[in-house]
Amino acid sequence: EERARDHYRNLTEYGPRVINTRADYLTRAFILAELDRIRTSTNKPIRFEISLQNFSVAEIDQLQNIIVHISNTMPSSDTPCLMLAAHYDSGILDLIILIV
Repeated sequence: EERARDHYRNLTEYGPRVINTRADYLTRAFILAELDRIRTSTNKPIRFEISLQNFSVAEIDQLQNIIVHISNTMPSSDTPCLMLAAHYDSGILDLIILIV
């Protein structure tokens, strides 16, 4: 719980995370650094892949998704998996387009 609070404090220090602002870029860098720290510090038999997906919506460009794929490399494991999706921006868009 304390680590979660530390992350929350770090992220909120950047201020509002409006898309394509300094706070947005700092937040992305923080998340990527934390993911890399987790990836390099684990001794579990997992494959940990981080990739970035660039895209644009309407007239907003330079948007980026952070995609993390974690998979168990043990051939006969019953370990469940977790899928998590979240936004780290706090801006308001006038136009939101969702493509499914």
